[in-house]
Amino acid sequence: MKVKPLTGNVLVELDAPDKITITGLHIPNHTLSAEEHQQADKKPTKPAGIVGKVVEIGPWPKLKNGLAVLPEFGVGARVIVRPTAGVSMNWETSGRLKMLSSDDVLAVLT
Repeated sequence: MKVKPLTGNVLVELDAPDKITITGLHIPNHTLSAEEHQQADKKPTKPAGIVGKVVEIGPWPKLKNGLAVLPEFGVGARVIVRPTAGVSMNWETSGRLKMLSSDDVLAVLT
């Protein structure tokens, strides 16, 4: 089934979640050794928010003069979205799709 977002909405496929609770508590599989801690400190961390890939974009809203408001991202862009934004779409994709307003896209990863 194909989903086409309505005006001003975006369909985003979220990345697989880390093992972090809703309150931000990290749950490790095991305790890390000193060497693993050093390696973990060198790795970049994910930004706050939820990271995903834009799958579909609905038509963009128009101003009173008829001009369309152009997006700052396109289909395929990796974006950060508000954690509580949007509606989860739970069919055929293991619940990793979210329909949200274009205003809920906080940043584009380059």
